[in-house]
Amino acid sequence: MKGVLTFHSETGTEGGYWAFQDEKYIKQNHHFGYCKKCGIYFGYMKSHPDNLSVKQSICEHEEYVGESWDYAGLHILRNGDNLKIFSKENPKEIIWEGEINLKEFDLFTEDALGFWIHADQVGEEREKWARWFLKNYPAELERKRS
Repeated sequence: MKGVLTFHSETGTEGGYWAFQDEKYIKQNHHFGYCKKCGIYFGYMKSHPDNLSVKQSICEHEEYVGESWDYAGLHILRNGDNLKIFSKENPKEIIWEGEINLKEFDLFTEDALGFWIHADQVGEEREKWARWFLKNYPAELERKRS
């Protein structure tokens, strides 16, 4: 699979996981339906016209348009997976390649760049590893055969 690295953390994960997002499940130029400046939801404005004029006087609305990631493409890294990480400046240059070998931690005991983490990649410098995921470096993932 081709895609990008990500640090997956949400309510209930009690920290974050090293993960991969498959590019087949990344939608470009997705219209989210709200103003990126003031946050108002455009559907609300249409159903309540009075709000449109009030908000328009304080904000020249600009709809948030960006990438939308589907959970179907999210893969939490597991021991035995094979990963290639590519340079952001030169997407053909491999900057790391190998098998995932995670050393797991108890909750709320270890962090990387201020984020609670669940594991380290054995043999890799934690902060460097974390930056690749937090900055969504391009990557290829081959899942461990079960």
